[in-house]
Amino acid sequence: MAAPGEQLSIALVDVLLKHGMGGLLRPWQIRRVARAMMEAEREQILLQAQTERERELIAAGKARFDHKFGKLIHHDEGVPITLAEIVEVSQEARNSDDARREINSTRAIIHAMEDLSEGGPTPEPTESIGEDWLFRWRENASEVSADELQNIWGRLLAGEFKAPGTFSLRTLDFVRNLSSSEAAMIGDLAQYVINGEYVMSRSYDECTPEERRFERLMDLEELGVITGTANRVLGVNYVLNPGITTLLRCNSEGLFFSTESPITVRIPAFVATRIGKEVFKLASPTPNHAYMKSVARDFIDKGCSFTYAKLRGELPSVEIETVLYL
Repeated sequence: MAAPGEQLSIALVDVLLKHGMGGLLRPWQIRRVARAMMEAEREQILLQAQTERERELIAAGKARFDHKFGKLIHHDEGVPITLAEIVEVSQEARNSDDARREINSTRAIIHAMEDLSEGGPTPEPTESIGEDWLFRWRENASEVSADELQNIWGRLLAGEFKAPGTFSLRTLDFVRNLSSSEAAMIGDLAQYVINGEYVMSRSYDECTPEERRFERLMDLEELGVITGTANRVLGVNYVLNPGITTLLRCNSEGLFFSTESPITVRIPAFVATRIGKEVFKLASPTPNHAYMKSVARDFIDKGCSFTYAKLRGELPSVEIETVLYL
């Protein structure tokens, strides 16, 4: 029996293979039961490592692949290369680039499988992932070799597979142009994003070092993930009424507010852009308790009571897993 979440990984691989993707994972698909699956995964990792080493040798001109005998031949220093060999090396360089792209996209797929497996039991999606989206994803993911960026591409694939339409083609192009440092900067800001779209500016200022704070925020606004960092005139209004609980969620934790009389709480905030809302879904930062405590204070000062909790599930079926204390 498949482990929790593993069935989604199997379904994802089936979809990718039908579209001619993830060919390096075919042994995993064939031998995915119990120990055989573990052996296939191990062999795949070794194959990827060996293929990458050989690709580097070919790209550096230190070896070539002999198609007649099906093996790698190392060049001896000082031995002249014929025109025919130059043509063959050029073809091998193209083949090497194809191998590099296949390895890169396969690594991103493995990250997607891990993300799906760790997500716990989830029903298979009722809608199919778009073919245009899938081919755009492969084209972009195949160009990325840094593991932290491959992880992002894996999360993109996993999220879109679970809920087609979650990530737009525009977001794929945005992520394609991200550097590792920009991705880290976005990931750091994600720990302050409330309900997927707001960063409470006063609480953010309280909980972040002053050094280069303004420059970081301007960089993030220039990237196009948030707005309102310069003039700080934006904010969010929360209207609370008796008998109705208001949830402010930040990653895996949340604040539940209630009131005995109608009140409105306005909090200054930076606002996520459309692309920012999608990109922030890719991050899974450690919850920032100091930030949540600061946000809660704005509501407590208005006479609200609250519960702070670790959450399970997604809206509208979110549940309290554990009650926490600030």
